Amino acid sequence: MEEKNQKATVLLENRKILTVAGTAEVISFSDSEVVLQTTLGLLQITGTGLAMKKLDLERGEAIIEGVLDSLYYPDNDAPEKKGVFARLFS
Repeated sequence: MEEKNQKATVLLENRKILTVAGTAEVISFSDSEVVLQTTLGLLQITGTGLAMKKLDLERGEAIIEGVLDSLYYPDNDAPEKKGVFARLFS
């Protein structure tokens, strides 16, 4: 599966049902946090009572139910931000 040509879609319904198209792998899963590898990079999902209702990696689809609090794409390629003192003394 070549990730760059895959479409990625995130659909959240009423903060209770999350459908993620473009899912390549489940990195970690618990009832309070799910981390997925998607075609756009890592996607971190937090909430309560999270349950994986559907996972089809061949089609790249995951459906997660529960009370969703946040969806976050950590930007691993972003340059490291330095504080004022670190910039002055580097």
